Amino acid sequence: MHVVQRTVSRRALFVTTCVIVAMASHMKHVLAHDLTPEVARRVAKEAFAAYRVRYAKYRPTMTWVDEDRAELSFTAKGITLRGSCELIPGAVVCDLRVPVIFRPFKAKAVEIVERELAHWSERVARGEVA
Repeated sequence: MHVVQRTVSRRALFVTTCVIVAMASHMKHVLAHDLTPEVARRVAKEAFAAYRVRYAKYRPTMTWVDEDRAELSFTAKGITLRGSCELIPGAVVCDLRVPVIFRPFKAKAVEIVERELAHWSERVARGEVA
C-alpha cells in the first residue's frame, strides 16, 4: 500500500486565509433594551468579564475605543472573528465579520445573543447589576 502525503505550503495557506477573509460578510444585529446608557455600559462590561472566563478557550477580547463602542474578537475552529458592539440609546448594535464557513450558524448566533441580552436585562431588573 502506498500512502500519499501532501504538504500545504505557507503560500497556499496564506492564499486560503485571504480567500476566507475576502469572502466574509458582516453580520449586523440591533438588540433593543430598556436600560439607561450608564447601566448598559456596566452590563456590557460585566457580561463580557463573565464570558471571558466562561469561554476562555475561544480567547475573547474586548477593547473599548470610546465610552460607547468596543472592538471584539474571539477564535473558533482556528479562525479569529472580529467585530464591534456599539451602545446607542435603547439598543446595542453588534457588527461581526463572519466568514462564509460560519454563515449557516448565523440564526443560532443571533438567538444566543438575544437570549443572553434577556438574561442580563433580567439580572438588572432583579438588582443584581448596579
